[in-house]
Amino acid sequence: HREKELEKGLVDHIKRFLLELGHGFAFVGRQVHLNVDGKDYYLDLLFYNFKLRRFIVCELKACEFSPDDIGQINFYLSAVDQHLK
Repeated sequence: HREKELEKGLVDHIKRFLLELGHGFAFVGRQVHLNVDGKDYYLDLLFYNFKLRRFIVCELKACEFSPDDIGQINFYLSAVDQHLK
């Protein structure tokens, strides 16, 4: 339950931060569903930049960083390129 509260607080802060960045950024969603090879995955946060024409994937972690996290992000980036681009 604490992780969900932390995630909500981070999402609220990030939304405010994006508004401060200015034009070009759009908040696409939270826990955005992707189905890859019959398996369900959920992106913590997904943004789109209209000027760059690029999706921006944010994975929130409430624990210490590990090298496995890089693999997860790379997988998500490839999945977004294949399924949402």
